[in-house]
Amino acid sequence: MIIHYIKYLIKSNYHKKIRENNMQNINSKWENFLNESYILYNTKSNIKFKNLIKLFKFIIIIIIIYMLYIYINNSFFNYNKKNVPHIALITIYGSITQNEESNAKNIIESLNNAFNNDCTKSIILKINSPGGSPVQSNMIYNHILKLKKEKPNLKIYSIIEDLGTSGVYLIASATNEIYCNQSSIVGSIGVILNSFNFKNIIHKIGIERKLFSSGKNKGMLDPFSDQKSNEITIINKTLITVHEEFIKCVKNERKSRLIYNKDIFSGKIWIGKNALKLGLIDGYYNIDSIMKNIIEESNILNYSTDNNLLNKINKSINNIMKIIPLKLSF
Repeated sequence: MIIHYIKYLIKSNYHKKIRENNMQNINSKWENFLNESYILYNTKSNIKFKNLIKLFKFIIIIIIIYMLYIYINNSFFNYNKKNVPHIALITIYGSITQNEESNAKNIIESLNNAFNNDCTKSIILKINSPGGSPVQSNMIYNHILKLKKEKPNLKIYSIIEDLGTSGVYLIASATNEIYCNQSSIVGSIGVILNSFNFKNIIHKIGIERKLFSSGKNKGMLDPFSDQKSNEITIINKTLITVHEEFIKCVKNERKSRLIYNKDIFSGKIWIGKNALKLGLIDGYYNIDSIMKNIIEESNILNYSTDNNLLNKINKSINNIMKIIPLKLSF
């Protein structure tokens, strides 16, 4: 009986060891399988990531080669055009502010380049802008007047596309003639100052505003404080002064072409049809029709600063980045 029991124990231990060994083998195989799967997954992910980077680099290289080709081709073409009679084209698109492409520095540089070329027959400002900074606009306005005095026979035309209001209309008024489409929006001869008051919001969330200043009017545009009556008076006087200067500039250049209307300097906008009746524009022409019917010149050369190679490459890369979503993960 004892012998049978001993045999049973030995046999049980033997089977137990076999089961343990089998489990260890299974666990080991699972570990190896998981490790191999993890390595394979990371390898595939790295390959995909590397392929994506290669594709992106390839696209960038193609863009640069294409832009170089266009630039070299245009440079050769423009070099030939610069030496024959031509129309100088300068675009004013978007808001006129110091940090945008349509700022005083860029536009004045383009104007100078066009004026300094003896082969420039006339200049066209191609406009599609809501206006912008009064200072930037006035700088361009004054520079156009200065150039007109230097070369009175060289005419400057403004062609308004969709929009030519506020500060950009001030610029256009300095040119010899203004043209647009019947549906273009023109005018908005006024001045605006935007601000907000967040006092109630910070009060609701338990924030106390503390403001220290050494001048009684120093903090009058603070968005977390109430405006006092004397501060509102100061702001209104400032806006009126700027507005009066705006009106004076437009009147000086448009002269008798302006038709009196009580709303003409109220900041109101006008479509091209009504703008013509008020003398804010001189007719309906686009670039092609003005070249054919008024200037009588077929050669046109773009003097805009955004026409250079670096700006074109930068714009192209930005456009590609918008349409190619890249998700990087580690």
